[in-house]
Order: sequence, then structure tokens, then C-alpha cells
Amino acid sequence: MAGSRTEKFGSIYTRMCGLLRSGALKAEDRPVWFDVYEAFPPKTVPVYEQRVPRKPVNNILYPEDFVRVKFYQTFGNPDIVDMSNESVKTTCQKFVEKYFELQKSGTSNESIFEATATAIKQQGIRLRSLQEMNKMKMEFGDVKQTITPSRISVKDVFGEVKPEDEEATFEPEDDTKDPYKDS
Repeated sequence: MAGSRTEKFGSIYTRMCGLLRSGALKAEDRPVWFDVYEAFPPKTVPVYEQRVPRKPVNNILYPEDFVRVKFYQTFGNPDIVDMSNESVKTTCQKFVEKYFELQKSGTSNESIFEATATAIKQQGIRLRSLQEMNKMKMEFGDVKQTITPSRISVKDVFGEVKPEDEEATFEPEDDTKDPYKDS
């Protein structure tokens, strides 16, 4: 019986028609799409056995994609992206916009990437290439702490627990007691 509910034996439209005809679903409770489907039926009825035509997927490459690739290869990912705020542009997006702005102004294609980098730096945005970052790591050493997780204990993090702190516990007042408990 449950096998007849699969989409192999009928479309959702035919099953909805059956529910309406049998009275299992009232006409005023029918879904919104039902009226739209009846007003604008598809050219071919969607069924499970229908063959999907195989079309080759086109490569979608935009000119800015090449600029982004070169940016990330040169500078890495210089900032944190806040995906909840779309109004703030990433450094890469600012770089791409400046790149095409300079390209339209007639800067030669050979030096346009370097010209864009210097223009972005002049705007106050800090850009460091991956080579510069590695050089800084070599000069100043790695800044990360050398504490390993196996050496960390609760006493190291919170300090020693004093005996007087153990006695101080939270006692709820009488009006905050659970009224459903028998006391």
C-alpha cells in the first residue's frame, strides 16, 4: 500500500486530484499551486520515467574570475568575510572593481595588477603578499603559543579553588521554588 505513494505511479497533481475527488481533501483546503497548475499546465506531464535530455554543461568563466585567482594566489585571503552583511565588500571585491576601473582608464595590461595593488594600498587597505607574510614569519618567528593541549589543566586555566569559594553556593529564594514539586 505504501508503495503506491511514491512518485513512480503518478504525479503530485494526479494524486491531489484523487484526494479532491474522493473527498479526503476539501476544495477550500487545496494548495495554492493546484489552481496555477490547472490554469497553466506543463507541455509535457512530469512523470518518473521521463528521460532527461543530456546537455553539456557550459563553462561559465567571467573576466573577473581570472583577476580573483591571481589576487588569491598573490595575497591569499587577507580578511574575514561576514556573510550576514552583504553591504560590506571584501578586499578582493574592492580589488576587482579597482582593477576594471584602471583597465577602462587605459592602463597597460602588463602593469595593471601592480597598479591596482598600489592604488588599493593608497586607499588605506593593507595588502601583503604571501611572500611578505612568510618573510615576516621568518623574521619575527611564529607568534603562536607553544602550549600543547596535553599540558593544560583546569587549575592552569581557572587558578586554584579557594576553600571559602566552595562554601558560597546559590540558594534560590522561597518565591522561586518550583510550585509543582511537593515539599
